Amino acid sequence: MSSILSIIFTSLIVTFLFSALPKIIHLKDFIELVKNYEVLPEKLSLIFAILLPLLELFAVYLLIQEIIWGLILLTILLFSFLYAVNNAIKKKKEIRCGCFGKFIDAKADKYTLVKIIFFLFFTFLALIISFVNVEIIYTTGNIIIGALLSIMFIAIQVIWTNSQQFITSIQKERKIQSE
Repeated sequence: MSSILSIIFTSLIVTFLFSALPKIIHLKDFIELVKNYEVLPEKLSLIFAILLPLLELFAVYLLIQEIIWGLILLTILLFSFLYAVNNAIKKKKEIRCGCFGKFIDAKADKYTLVKIIFFLFFTFLALIISFVNVEIIYTTGNIIIGALLSIMFIAIQVIWTNSQQFITSIQKERKIQSE
């Protein structure tokens, strides 16, 4: 049980660290992206966009120091992402998800929802296991596996994004040729 938890935590830490940093580096672009979701009024969108990457970093810190509070914060963040992306899909908005800032130019789509639900599942699983007071032992192997899971997850996102862009370009070409 301890190994599973340390792998999950390592994966969450790496993923959300990797998620927060590009947003901070390209904060102006991320602020515009959050505003484009049109979930919050403009001033609240600005505040949320500035705070979000900092909250992600704080969640990473809490996962290392105060596990349960880190998981609770991640759960709140993931539900806010789920709401925003679901809202964008319902409104048929063509918008980037912003999950990894400008690093990955992914669209907010059903895959994004699956991705968020995936992380919610692991966050809930870790939260439930954490309440049992299982001691988490970080071994080199568990850290490597957790980091590799994050890298694999990010690689899948890149592959998905590239395939969607390729399909879109083919559809545009066909449309031009048929005119």
